[in-house]
Amino acid sequence: MNSNDYNIILINIDGFRKDKIDLCPHLKNIKENSYYFSEMNTVAPYTFASLHAIFSGMYPSKNGVNGYYNIFKFKKDKITTFPELLQKAGYYTSYDIIDDSVIPSQGFDEKNVFDEKTVNFKERHVDMIKELSTKKKFFLFLHYTEIHKHLVDAVIQKYKHESIDDEYFNKQEENSARFNSYVSCCDDYIKTIIHALNDLKINDKTIIILFSDHGTSIGEKKGEKFYGVFVYDYTINVFCMLKIPNAERKVISKQCRTIDIFPTILDLAKISKESTHELQGKSLISFLETFLGLLSKCFLSVKIKSAASPKFCFKLILEKFSFFTRFENL
Repeated sequence: MNSNDYNIILINIDGFRKDKIDLCPHLKNIKENSYYFSEMNTVAPYTFASLHAIFSGMYPSKNGVNGYYNIFKFKKDKITTFPELLQKAGYYTSYDIIDDSVIPSQGFDEKNVFDEKTVNFKERHVDMIKELSTKKKFFLFLHYTEIHKHLVDAVIQKYKHESIDDEYFNKQEENSARFNSYVSCCDDYIKTIIHALNDLKINDKTIIILFSDHGTSIGEKKGEKFYGVFVYDYTINVFCMLKIPNAERKVISKQCRTIDIFPTILDLAKISKESTHELQGKSLISFLETFLGLLSKCFLSVKIKSAASPKFCFKLILEKFSFFTRFENL
């Protein structure tokens, strides 16, 4: 089966801390049996800017959503999102989100918004997958906010009248244990989604991408009880798991960004990026092969005159395989 015939399910585990993955047996199993990007960084420490960046493949400063006060300023008339391109390529596109403003809405055939206070994510999302399983191929974005909901009740509501009170910041172990108490519901959700794909017999034709839009504080830095204030590793250094049927497992420890998800999905679906010249993200597909092997192939396939400088040669290598943006201005 060609990869452009696969369904694609993109799941955001809102606010999930990377250091809590191993507490979740099913999530850990996916990490250990997929491509795991351990050094992925989000471009913003809160959902609105983070998700708009992912769906546009651009930094917030370029797509317009660069602050809570700019959540409605996405440049939708100038930016093509990856769901639009998937839709044009024959995918039936659908989402389920907490609020219709958290992602750009263009390019979706079906739009769903849940009530976080009453939603049963397992039942709701399994039902959605069942309906979509009849389609030739589909893209589905799922926003999982159960942990976020519990933390709002346990932290934000409890401490909302104090700004930088010592009581919270002096109890990091207690705060961490509180977070830990909520991860089992997340792991059960992941198990349910995987079982549903198996029961529907579409697991072997569905690519799953799991990621966190940002992390969450447990009081590491005084002044931030939740997220969205500071840009330390606990909220910025997130993760991504790319589960492709019958593909090898591999930990990719090279630094990458959430905006790289956009071009990666296009490559998986074999969709041209010619119409996305404004894209700032770089496809992660190159990391799915051996790094040194790619360099060897490049040296064999790129003829460089002996007079060319090593710096110029390395620039050609990087451009050919689209590695990190920070190297492009050598």
